[in-house]
Amino acid sequence: MTKTRGPRPSNIPAPRLVRSSGEFAEMMAHLRSEPLIALDTESDSLYRYHPRVCLIQISAQDREASRPQNPPDLLPMVDYLLDPLKFHRFQPLGELLADPAVEVILHAAEND
Repeated sequence: MTKTRGPRPSNIPAPRLVRSSGEFAEMMAHLRSEPLIALDTESDSLYRYHPRVCLIQISAQDREASRPQNPPDLLPMVDYLLDPLKFHRFQPLGELLADPAVEVILHAAEND
């Protein structure tokens, strides 16, 4: 049985696509203020001998959100989508991930 997906719920914001160095700097400024972030990567390892990361997805709490909560127990979140093939300088992100004061939740980390 195939379930069809409906439209995105109005209480879930669209992800932010990070396309420029300015947007990357804005993302990093936000993430540096967060004690907890979630990270997932997507690679093209199915068709390559050496996997290549093609997408980085990062989520964190959005403390500046002013939208109503529905249900009220959900925290407002922001999701960033980063194209690692477009950027070549990830040192700020690496430093953030290595910071022992930041808790990082990794999805399917055995593949990342």
